[in-house]
Amino acid sequence: MKYEEKKALSGASPRVVVDPELHPDHGWIGVDHGKIDTFPKSLSIRAQGMLLARPSLSLSAINLPPRLDLAPMTTYTIRCISTSTSSATITSLSLAGSLGGVASSVVSVVPWTSSLLLKRVTVWPSAGGSASLHWVAADIFSKDELADESIPTGVTVTRALGFRPPKNSTAGFWNDCQGAISLFTIASSVGSIVDVTVSGRLSASLAPGLVTVASAVAGNVYYLALDGPSGNTYPPIALPTTH
Repeated sequence: MKYEEKKALSGASPRVVVDPELHPDHGWIGVDHGKIDTFPKSLSIRAQGMLLARPSLSLSAINLPPRLDLAPMTTYTIRCISTSTSSATITSLSLAGSLGGVASSVVSVVPWTSSLLLKRVTVWPSAGGSASLHWVAADIFSKDELADESIPTGVTVTRALGFRPPKNSTAGFWNDCQGAISLFTIASSVGSIVDVTVSGRLSASLAPGLVTVASAVAGNVYYLALDGPSGNTYPPIALPTTH
């Protein structure tokens, strides 16, 4: 067996020998003594009479898939119109229904949104009309609070009114859509336009809610009123709906 002497990779005294018969590409490297600073990862390093461990692969060098949130999410604005001056209560389930769903039977609609976060509510009051919005306070870990934003009687507003969920309101948190969690109440003059911007998670680990309607065609897509089909005070504009 032939060995070819080569200079050490580091230091002056160590002697490195390569056995080309044991490794076709690089050969095995044998080291008398001393320290090797660099070497190919495919090589085994051994000293005379001793076999050193094959170089281990660092975990930092492994390209692992990054953490990924698999639940689809979308943010968009729905537009509704007021058909009554009566105050309407908006819940997480009714809001999910206004974002759209599929009729599972002739009397039920399943929203595809399983949880949501309300971003803002924008109201364009009708000419000479009024608008008011009350945020529902969170029922735990918060003070008892009732926030009101209204237009005084006799005051005409020609601009849009913007409302954002305050810190201690239920609407300021993510809410699941399985139950009817009250978020806010709203009242506006007939003909007022209401835009609601929502971030919604499409059903993943949470099951969607179920909204009962008077009539539907199974398999069809419907966008329900902002306050639900039973109230139907704020139906969507132009989109297919039922109540």
